[in-house]
Amino acid sequence: MNLRQLECFIEVSHTLNFTQAAKNLYISQTAVTNQIKRLEDSTGLTLFERNKKNVALTESGTLFLEEAQKAIQAFQACESLAEQIRAGSAGSLRIGYIRGIEKSLLIPLAGRFYQENPGIRLSFLRGSRLYVENLLKQNEADCIFTFHKDLGGGYEALPLARYTFCAAVSRSHPLAKKSPISYQMLLAESNVEYDALYRQMQTFDLDNILLKIAANICTAVVPSFIADYTSYQEDIRFLPLPDISDSFRLFALYRKSNPSKALKRFLKELPVQSERVIL
Repeated sequence: MNLRQLECFIEVSHTLNFTQAAKNLYISQTAVTNQIKRLEDSTGLTLFERNKKNVALTESGTLFLEEAQKAIQAFQACESLAEQIRAGSAGSLRIGYIRGIEKSLLIPLAGRFYQENPGIRLSFLRGSRLYVENLLKQNEADCIFTFHKDLGGGYEALPLARYTFCAAVSRSHPLAKKSPISYQMLLAESNVEYDALYRQMQTFDLDNILLKIAANICTAVVPSFIADYTSYQEDIRFLPLPDISDSFRLFALYRKSNPSKALKRFLKELPVQSERVIL
């Protein structure tokens, strides 16, 4: 049994006429007859009742027709999928990212990319910087979003948005009534447990830090995008720190040897803001 036999069988089933089926398939009537005979021999079924005047499907032929049509449709779907994969419009993409950038970057980026590339399945893995970087190193992610650009040779870093730093304080903290404040004022008048500016953190668990800030146990210096990420807006106030000129730079990193065409499509959608950094 092969696809050509199934195509001839389906065409004869539709036309109930060997001559017309041959014309529709652009082959000779003898070729159609031979293909049907081989199909009947290979299946052990009589698919048509035929005489000099009429052709009709047998009961076996009627049952066989439904599955033959499914087989042709499945083959055509495989051909179409293969073409999409070659073009990069189908496939899968594994994206790792640090906490906090969901609203500021990932949601609009992923939504736009999916609408333009519905055949590419997106999966997301969130965690600390070390966690997502390890995903990339272990080839468990195709692209990661992080603030650390130096992973050694073999990787490329695309610089994305810059974010200012701000102070995160409980709305019941005295500093919440002052704006703006200085970095030195924050250090002097509060318990800073999480300082993203100088990478001084008592814990890397951002969600727990935000809970402690909301409870007025500590304060933090965080990138401005955290204000969009947290669910504690009613409990935390984010204050500008105008005396800090440094900014938080976000990078997209990927392995240069990754052959994925889906990845190449995704990289073209990134809001790169300056020249690439080759590592």
